[in-house]
Amino acid sequence: MSAPCPSLCFVVTVRVGEHAPTADALRLLADFSRLLDANGLSVRTLGLEHVVCREGSQATDSDRSLVRLWAGQWAAVADVDVGDIVDMSHGA
Repeated sequence: MSAPCPSLCFVVTVRVGEHAPTADALRLLADFSRLLDANGLSVRTLGLEHVVCREGSQATDSDRSLVRLWAGQWAAVADVDVGDIVDMSHGA
């Protein structure tokens, strides 16, 4: 019996600044969704955490770098933490 394929993903935690206008926070989330869609990534949102995976494949360090670069553009609105790649095939 073979082991199941790993589901390599990473978690992006978004904490919007307390003084950021709601409209800015909504624009950030819409832009995040566009970034993921345009790059073949999918997301499952769990509160402040967004589990990012590559559709039909495994997330890579290049995917994480792309999201980190994107996050830098939103530093005035939110603190965005991009976690390490982890195997999500066992839950989470």
